[in-house]
Amino acid sequence: MAAARGPRKKKAEAGVADASAQLRREAEARLDGLSGARPVPADPALAAHELRVHQIELEMQNEELHRAHLEVDAQRAKYFELFDLAPVGYLTVSEVGAVRDANVTAARLLGAEPRQIVGQPFSTFVAGADRDAYYLRLRLLAQTGEPQTLDLRLRRGAGTAAAAGDFWARLDARLEPAPEGETHLTWVTFTDITPSKEAEAALRESEQRALERSSRGERLNAALNEVNARLNASFELDAALADVLEIARVALDCDVAVLSRAAPGGPRLEHAVGLEMPDGGLVFDQELLVTVSADVPTVFASSGDPQAAWPSHRLGLAEAIVGPFPLHWQGDGALLLGRTNGERGFDEQAVDFVHRLTLALALSLANAARFEAEHHIAETLQEALLRMPASIRGLEFSHLYRSATTTTRVGGDFFDAFEMTGGRAGVLMGDVSGKGLEAAVVTSIIKDTIKAYAHDTRSPAAAVKRANAALGEAVGPPTFASLFYAVVDGARGVLTYCNAGHPPPVVRAADGSLRLLEGTSPVIGAFPGSAFAQRTVRLAGDETVLLYTDGVTEARDPAGTFFDEPRLHAAVQAAGAAGVAGLPAAIFAAVMAFSEGRLTDDIALLAFRHAAALAPER
Repeated sequence: MAAARGPRKKKAEAGVADASAQLRREAEARLDGLSGARPVPADPALAAHELRVHQIELEMQNEELHRAHLEVDAQRAKYFELFDLAPVGYLTVSEVGAVRDANVTAARLLGAEPRQIVGQPFSTFVAGADRDAYYLRLRLLAQTGEPQTLDLRLRRGAGTAAAAGDFWARLDARLEPAPEGETHLTWVTFTDITPSKEAEAALRESEQRALERSSRGERLNAALNEVNARLNASFELDAALADVLEIARVALDCDVAVLSRAAPGGPRLEHAVGLEMPDGGLVFDQELLVTVSADVPTVFASSGDPQAAWPSHRLGLAEAIVGPFPLHWQGDGALLLGRTNGERGFDEQAVDFVHRLTLALALSLANAARFEAEHHIAETLQEALLRMPASIRGLEFSHLYRSATTTTRVGGDFFDAFEMTGGRAGVLMGDVSGKGLEAAVVTSIIKDTIKAYAHDTRSPAAAVKRANAALGEAVGPPTFASLFYAVVDGARGVLTYCNAGHPPPVVRAADGSLRLLEGTSPVIGAFPGSAFAQRTVRLAGDETVLLYTDGVTEARDPAGTFFDEPRLHAAVQAAGAAGVAGLPAAIFAAVMAFSEGRLTDDIALLAFRHAAALAPER
């Protein structure tokens, strides 16, 4: 322990020695003074008295010396407690970096005995990666005299037989008065802050994981948004499924994505990305599917339960996640995402992603199946509403209908032509507000009412009035429709019509001149008591009448400009060589060229002319 004593302890002991020497000098001086200044008294009693006084003085001096020794011992004990037993490490370092003194705590923290530390360069105990920082702070301390604090790693057991190991320490260094022959002395205190550093590292790691989790969550959400956008872009999903699987595969960093579902009335349909479909076999068999949860995705790993169904023998995967279609789960359809390397696994975020993905797929596939069924119904209904006779005596006509959408909704545009008594023919075109089955019902009411009353009255206005009343009784507001109904009397060469809010038909003569059949009445269905009027015009045998819906004139080019009536009239004039049979197709081609193939509304076109005088029925 004597070798480990610090400079302060040495100073204290030196002070005690100096005090003792001083007392001795004072005593000797007093004795010399007594012998030189006063002669020994002749009286023995007086001599004894002075001797007694001198003895008392010596005893008092001895007591003072004893008290000084006790104070030195107390200071020594206090110094031992403050220095050697302090909870922090204390040591002094010479100007050349060697340890001059170290307390017990410093030795314990450094994993050595104090005698093994004294005399060694303190840099021996500093981890190599932090030595530059240590030297820099010592240089700053020597140059500025300002205390320095730094965190660095110290090596426990360096230069000893003890097992070495690094620990984090916070060092506080300051200059101390140096003994003779040295420029300066550095007084260093340090504590073990490894737990706090580990806590800081754990906190940073946790924050990094949270940041990565948040960033990954955003990426997965973006992938789901992309999937939903792709699925909602069309009801015909087969073309989109490969894109959806690729999006999901990339989002979870997988090698394989497979979708299995049962087709209505047919075999199982499967789609795969990153995998060639097995010949003559299905990826999902009943043995595998019965092990998949019907509620949430199931994670499989090749190192898991050996009794569990595992597709690795078929797909060569090390891990996979399989999600069912929960909206119509019957053990016959699922989504699989897998990796050939099984080190990463699938966490809660991956499970949630697959769960939401299967929900989106299930909903889209169910909608697609419903669309197929409804589309078939809609096509049948639309065909029935637009069915035209193959021919009508004395009337030459052609027609065209194009829908602006591929959905199941029935359009509101309709047309019809039919024979009437007395050698006449009826021609009809309308546009019902709205789409779907409601529009189909209104269309059916209008067509059936007009055709029924056409045989009882020769007045188009009367028939339209009856259709207006029937529409109000059966449907009620706010459903309405524009309607053009004309009766062609070829024997007399006249055309009588009622235009109820419909775009005016165009009449083209052989010389290319045009005239319009303007409207005379409001739309039907809006007001039950509306009045309807009719007009009669001459119709030559070489004149062609074109009926159309507003989908023609309201078609737009990419800049938003309407096709409008002037362009329609120009197109009718330019299509003279097409004749009645080719006029609708020519107008439609002009509209499509103008709109660059994009339709914003359904289009219906009907062209006709009377070919000869219609002979009255016998």
